[in-house]
Amino acid sequence: MDIATENKQETSDNSNLQTETKEQEEISTGDLEIDIKMLPKQKKLNLFNEIQNSCVQQNIGEERKLKIASYMRETLSLSANEINENVQLKALTMLEDFFTYHDLIVAFAQHEMKQKIWEKDLSNFAYEILEIFAKSKGITDSYILYARWAAFVEIYDSEKIDLNIFTDILDRIFDDNNEEEKEVKTCMPIFRKMVTNDYTTDDEINKIFWQSTTKLFQKFAGFFAEYFMNMGDDEDENIMVKLNEMIDLILRVENLAKEQNYDITFESKLKEEVANLVTNQLQRFVNKDILSAIDDDGELCLNVLIEAVKFITSHFQEVYKQNFEIFQRLQEYSFAKNLYIIYDEKITETIKPMIEETTKSFKQESQAITVIAAIQLYEELKKFSQIGTENYHNCDLQLASYENWFPSQLIKIIKTPELISKAIASENDDSSNDFANYKRTSSAVDSMALIFTVKDFWAQFENKGKREDEALQFIVNELCRLTLDYIDKYMNKFDNDESESDTYNNRLIKMSIAVANFQFVLEELQGLLKNNLQEFNFIESDNVREIFKNTFKIIEDKMTTTIEVQTEKFMPEFQKWVMEAAADENNRDKFLDDFYNLLTNLEKNLKQKRFETAKKILWNQIIKILPQILDDAINDNESQEFFSNLKEIWLNLKEMNLPINDEEKDIVANFEESLEWYSMESSELLYRQYEHQSKKISNTASATVICSIVNNKLKIEILNARNLNALVPDSNCHSFIKFKPIHKEFNSVSSQQTKVHENSHFPLFEESFEIELTEKQRKCQNAAIYFKLKRKLPLGTVSTLGEAFLSFREIPIITDENQKPLRKELSFIKLSEDECDGVKTMTVLKYRKKSNDETTKKILIDMKYRDKAPTVDFVKKQMVNVIRTSYRKSSKLIPKLNM
Repeated sequence: MDIATENKQETSDNSNLQTETKEQEEISTGDLEIDIKMLPKQKKLNLFNEIQNSCVQQNIGEERKLKIASYMRETLSLSANEINENVQLKALTMLEDFFTYHDLIVAFAQHEMKQKIWEKDLSNFAYEILEIFAKSKGITDSYILYARWAAFVEIYDSEKIDLNIFTDILDRIFDDNNEEEKEVKTCMPIFRKMVTNDYTTDDEINKIFWQSTTKLFQKFAGFFAEYFMNMGDDEDENIMVKLNEMIDLILRVENLAKEQNYDITFESKLKEEVANLVTNQLQRFVNKDILSAIDDDGELCLNVLIEAVKFITSHFQEVYKQNFEIFQRLQEYSFAKNLYIIYDEKITETIKPMIEETTKSFKQESQAITVIAAIQLYEELKKFSQIGTENYHNCDLQLASYENWFPSQLIKIIKTPELISKAIASENDDSSNDFANYKRTSSAVDSMALIFTVKDFWAQFENKGKREDEALQFIVNELCRLTLDYIDKYMNKFDNDESESDTYNNRLIKMSIAVANFQFVLEELQGLLKNNLQEFNFIESDNVREIFKNTFKIIEDKMTTTIEVQTEKFMPEFQKWVMEAAADENNRDKFLDDFYNLLTNLEKNLKQKRFETAKKILWNQIIKILPQILDDAINDNESQEFFSNLKEIWLNLKEMNLPINDEEKDIVANFEESLEWYSMESSELLYRQYEHQSKKISNTASATVICSIVNNKLKIEILNARNLNALVPDSNCHSFIKFKPIHKEFNSVSSQQTKVHENSHFPLFEESFEIELTEKQRKCQNAAIYFKLKRKLPLGTVSTLGEAFLSFREIPIITDENQKPLRKELSFIKLSEDECDGVKTMTVLKYRKKSNDETTKKILIDMKYRDKAPTVDFVKKQMVNVIRTSYRKSSKLIPKLNM
């Protein structure tokens, strides 16, 4: 080709180039809504190149980007045959540049339209390009889905993760309705590798893909960890729902990796991210400035560490509480345990050397306030350590040895409460057997010795300076706290000590020893304030005095409370004790002796003030419980002996000589009245009923008797009877007198009677009787002689005309000749079952009948039937008996006939 021709050719090419450039400019600056499908193929390619170049310009506007996206769709909507491979490669390259161009991503972050642009426009635009490329290469949808995953990793390799996009990508990749996914055994690499190297092997592709996936897991682990460590995003209400979805998707990704022998465990990524966040959190508290201040200000250093451990403890607990549901879903990862383990490692790594450095120099010139800070730090570490030991037993936790980070002398002081517990636990339980000599137990002495050791420990440190009062108050609080700790633990042991071998009164004895212990530690603490605390140079401190004052009051209240509570606990046993004592005379006497010993020992063990308090509380409980015992005994039909013993117990308890308040007066009065009636012998009750009724009757039959007790013999002489017509108006009066001593001691003694005097209203008996008495019978002052005036009727029947009673108290015991026997006129009346003038005699007698008192039962039955006419059957029976008797007598007089 000659030069002219060549120049002409060049001119033609330049002209064409200028034409293309002009057309391109027109497209770039013209109306973007023209129909791109009408353009020639070359112009479409030029347009594609122009769009590619425009996308990487920093000054591209949001509206322009959307227009470009619209044109790109139109351009790439051409069939695969219309776009050659070069165009395809350019399209793919443009897409990668478009997604990974950093300035473009940053630009998106500055606009509220970011999510809309990415999710609705640009992402769809990317998918369309991938689908066109896939169709031209014969790539399945499943491979495209994995390519999308890789693209996402590539885009966000250096950007903050977006949870919405991440879930959208995973949703598209792991679609349960996508059957092709189940057949996928290899995965596509990132785009550039896929299009630039057609000879990449499957293993290389898998490796590249899972490397990208590892990156993505790292990103999401960072998001996941940050979310939990910051307690979640309150602005996104659906955050928990999305996280739950993500957990399921992540587990599926892991399972797919395991099938292809790749280890991309999410747990390891998560632990790594959490560890970084925990490190950052600790660095917020512990920095170089604090590290450099260890030698200058140990308190400052320790206080910083205290705040750090407090934050970690509360943060861990709050994270676990707020995200419990997620943690339950993440059991496979043991997220909560791993989080704790990370904290455990980081605390040990960061804080342990600082504690050792700060506390190793504790000495006399050290400020007490610094030592206090060390104790507070110890307590905070203890709280966090307990979370691990209680919940994660099989983990090798470094914090388990946190005690070794502190000086041994400090640990000994910190563990004083444990030593107090041991002193109480090792105390000899048999000490309560030596009541007479016991004032306090070994636990009280040992515990106060420990508390004085604590006092001596604090006395070695410097307590001067601007924070002197703060330090001294802490020390006094510790001494008082330890004292109260001993009291609380001793009370707890006492409350839980339910030894079956305890006697009824042993609990009160142990209570008195407990109170004596409390009194001892109170006096020791008071002496500490008065004498020994002068070495601290704060004896005039009002705050310190107030602390002691409050502690003294608490101890006083605890002593009173102990007496009240333990006395109240004692009362069920006391009630049982009284019931057993009332049931048997021997038990009663033993009870009275034991109760007297109980009061004696209480008085020995307690100060006078405490003893009076104990007596008053015990007395109030007794007043409450004895009326209840009485009511229960009446309902249970207890015997007269029970009530008699109960009365004896009450009379002895009253010797405590404690006042009865107005509210208790009526209760006690009613109790004593009822107890008086129910404790009487039946003989005495009958005699009282007789005495009460006989005073109201003036005209009645009477009899003269002479009675005495001589040489253990009861002598009774019945002289005569008078005025029987007051009881039997007709002349048919066949009378006699029957008598018998009544009392439980006389149950074996038979009745005796006079002869029958017929047809006389003034019979002259003049008969004497003697009854041999035992020693007990002779002393029965509440016994009585029961006389019955009886009438014999035709046919052999007998009726009672009246009764009279003579009390043993009236019968003299004759010991010399100058003494005279009792001569008394007995009035015979018919006892009534009606109550008279509020007298409870018959009520008690009827009750006594229910309790199977034989004497009372027989007398009341006689009273019931004495005035009733004989029945027809009874009369017939009596007539038959008379006829038989007459026949027997007459047959003896008739001689036998010889046959």
